[in-house]
Amino acid sequence: MHTMLLAVILLYAPILTAQRDSFPGDIFITYEEMPQFPGGEAARKKFIASHLHSCGICEEVTGSIILKFDLDATGYPINLKIIRSLHPHFLPVIEAIWATMPCFIPGKWKGQPVNTSIVFPIKLGLE
Repeated sequence: MHTMLLAVILLYAPILTAQRDSFPGDIFITYEEMPQFPGGEAARKKFIASHLHSCGICEEVTGSIILKFDLDATGYPINLKIIRSLHPHFLPVIEAIWATMPCFIPGKWKGQPVNTSIVFPIKLGLE
């Protein structure tokens, strides 16, 4: 009887471990590999600058707009939250940035892409 129980446990142990280690719906805030903007930091700055260039009020203001959002396991941005907006006039700028946000290189946990949460600062002026 004990031999049969041991055989069942050994047979299903890898499956139970795999289920425990996979978190398909969870949002990770700690990960082994951070999510990355495609093209790196220089591309992120260029992306932001392209949206701020057409915003006349952006040239006169100093400060930071802070966005927080999740990335699904494919890197697609979802669940936008505006943590800080300097003024309601910036809402169209934030919406334009969000509407054209590219897919990121997703964060990874144990070598697998996972859902992650990130903070995305947008600095204005010389701050």
